Amino acid sequence: MAVLYAVSAFILNKLRKESHHSLKFTVLTLILISIVAANELSTVALSYFYLLMAFFIYIAFSLTQKYKLFAVFLPVLYIFPLVVIGESLFSFTLFDQSFFLKLAFTSVLIINTYLLKKSLAQFNSEEEVETVKSSFKTMTVVSTVMTFSFYWFSLKSLLANYADLYIIVSLTTFTICGLVCYFYGFFKKYSFVQYYGAAVVVSVLIRLFLVDVWTMPIAARIGVFFTVGILLVATAFITTRFKKLD
Repeated sequence: MAVLYAVSAFILNKLRKESHHSLKFTVLTLILISIVAANELSTVALSYFYLLMAFFIYIAFSLTQKYKLFAVFLPVLYIFPLVVIGESLFSFTLFDQSFFLKLAFTSVLIINTYLLKKSLAQFNSEEEVETVKSSFKTMTVVSTVMTFSFYWFSLKSLLANYADLYIIVSLTTFTICGLVCYFYGFFKKYSFVQYYGAAVVVSVLIRLFLVDVWTMPIAARIGVFFTVGILLVATAFITTRFKKLD
C-alpha cells in the first residue's frame, strides 16, 4: 500500500507538475509505513526510524516554496521518538544501545537547529522571520539541554567510581558554557543568548546548593562557595563596567 501511494505521488506530480500533491502523498506514505513499523520493529529500531522520519519530513517541507514556513513547526515531531525512547534516554552506559541512540537524537536536534538558523535568509516578511526565530530559539534550548544531559550521563558512566568528580566536572563545564553564552550575548547585544547563559548558570547554582554541596566534604564546600562567589562578583563587575562605558 505504501509503495502504491509513493508511485501515485510520482505519477501525479509528473502529470500536474504540482509538488504539493506529491508532498501530500509522501506524508501519507510515511504515515502508513510508520503504522507498519510500529508493529514490526523493536523499540530501539523504532526510535531510530521515528527520529529519521521526523528529520526527513522537516527536510522535505523546508525544500518546498509553498510549505517552507510550515516546516519550522515540524521539529515537534521529535516528540514521537522521544516518547518511544522513554527513560532509557536518561539512563545509559557508555557504548550501549541507549548511548548511541541518545547520541543520534542529540546530533539530529543540533543539525535541525542549525538548518533552522540557515533558513532565516529564505523569509522576507517580518512576521515570518519572527516565527522562524521563535522556532530556532526553542530548538536551541531543547538541543543544548539534550547535549548537556548527554554529557552529564556520559561522564557519570565514565567516572562511575568517582561520583563527586563527575558532578564537579559537569557543573564546572555547564557554568563555563553559561558564562560564555552570557558574555557573548552581552557584548554582541543578543539578549536571547545572554538570558539563556544566565539561566544555565542559575540552574547550576540551584542544583549545586540544593543537592550537591551538602554531600561534599567541608574543604570541597569551602572551595565551591569561594569559586562561585568569585565568578558572580566578576560577572557583576564586568557587566556593570561595560554598561557604564556604553
